[in-house]
Amino acid sequence: MNGYIEEMMEGQKVVKVFCHEEQSVETFSLLNGELRDSANQANRFANVLMPVISNLGNISYVLCAIAGAVMALNGYAGLTLGTLVSFLTLNKSFTQPVTR
Repeated sequence: MNGYIEEMMEGQKVVKVFCHEEQSVETFSLLNGELRDSANQANRFANVLMPVISNLGNISYVLCAIAGAVMALNGYAGLTLGTLVSFLTLNKSFTQPVTR
């Protein structure tokens, strides 16, 4: 489809000579409409999905913080607060690229 647009733009003189302006405008309008519809669908999808993914990352962070704090304060499996902070940083670093 992209190649067709390039050919159409490069061939403006040929279109003019053979009086194909209306057909070219119709084809361009069709392609432009398809692009608009595709962009709208992508935006709708992103507007729904991005907040969900972002909140899942935040929920994961909070659950890990709570569970890790309880485990660190009770001395479970030798978990320290430093280890917990390191894990929470890893958790945020893992979910951040996904949310972007």
